[in-house]
Amino acid sequence: MSDNINWEKIEEKPDKEFKISGEYLLSTKQTIANQEERIEEQSGIILDLKKEMEVLQIELQTKNNKILELSSQTIPSLNEEIALQKEQVKAYEEFKSTLEGEITNFKDIVDNLKQNDALKEEIITEKNNKIEELMEGLEKFQKRVDELEKVIETLPKIDEVEELKAEIKGKGEEISNLIKKIEELESRPPLEPLVSEEELENLRKRPTAEEIEKIMGEKEEKISKLENELRLKEAVIDDLTLQMQDLHGKLAQKPQVIEKSVYVEQAASDLNTKPKTIFKPQTEEIKDRFSKVEPSLIKSSERPVFKETEPSPQTLNAFKTPEPKPVIPKGSLNPQVAQLMQTIKESILNGIFANELATLLEDARDEIASIIGFKVVLNEIGNIARKLKKAPPNAQIDDESVEIFIQKIEEWSQRLI
Repeated sequence: MSDNINWEKIEEKPDKEFKISGEYLLSTKQTIANQEERIEEQSGIILDLKKEMEVLQIELQTKNNKILELSSQTIPSLNEEIALQKEQVKAYEEFKSTLEGEITNFKDIVDNLKQNDALKEEIITEKNNKIEELMEGLEKFQKRVDELEKVIETLPKIDEVEELKAEIKGKGEEISNLIKKIEELESRPPLEPLVSEEELENLRKRPTAEEIEKIMGEKEEKISKLENELRLKEAVIDDLTLQMQDLHGKLAQKPQVIEKSVYVEQAASDLNTKPKTIFKPQTEEIKDRFSKVEPSLIKSSERPVFKETEPSPQTLNAFKTPEPKPVIPKGSLNPQVAQLMQTIKESILNGIFANELATLLEDARDEIASIIGFKVVLNEIGNIARKLKKAPPNAQIDDESVEIFIQKIEEWSQRLI
């Protein structure tokens, strides 16, 4: 019908009335109605896509912040710790070789002493006991070295963090594609179809907000698991280091193994035999070499030293299965964490001693880590606790420091949300 209309005449005289059939008018009305309905449908799709894009952008920002926190704090710290442990292993291997040389020398001395009578038998017994003690120490050192090597082999799962970065980057590309699609839809003429049927079908096949939320939840759970594993490995390394430091202290306090060479020479002269050359052990040299290793490779700690056969409470807590975390509204502090911070605040106001406050801060740090996972602020709390331990016994906190601690507690509470 539209082909029979002389559009040129209408354009020449737009004010003049022309005859148009009702069928054409009805057809035009239906076309306009269909186009308006299609426009309304496409507007709803655009609105849904914008909402989905906002959700993805928020989740992307959250994941990027977590990745930055892990990359800037945890991974460099672990790499430094691995290098330190490797140096310790190397130092203990050298010390092991020195001890083996000492043991060989002691065995030579024992062979010489076997030629004497009762006095030599007594000295031999004494030297054998010393050799057994050294052998036990050597076995313990070897065991510590093996444990450190196992810890180094399991540290850390940095590849998983890199995979998470790649996945988040993929989500960012998906958001960029959605933005381009929305801009393309909004730029089309209003009376033309905004998207083709094929494009509509592709949009329907995209993951829903619930599916994306589920995927993001799985990634967040994986990151939390990695944080727990890193925290566990740090606790194991601390425990092993403390036990090695204790063993070093015991070895450093041992008296010189053989200082009675004069007795051996006297016994030899009594037998009217030519004294053989007596090897004097290089105990002082061992002490000197070990003292050079100690300040640079042995991690200092103000914590009490645990028995070698007894793991630390932090290590035992790290191996426990974490309890399900309660759902906390966003922007709110966990009630258990809030109670711990309030306890610290009240203790400071009541005049707690510096060494008692140090213990309270360390316990609170470990408890908070078990509740909400690793946070950078927990390192700061631990550093302050270590400084407080260096204060004299029964040292109290002055009024100025009390005010500073109260402000710090408020700051920590905000950073732990």
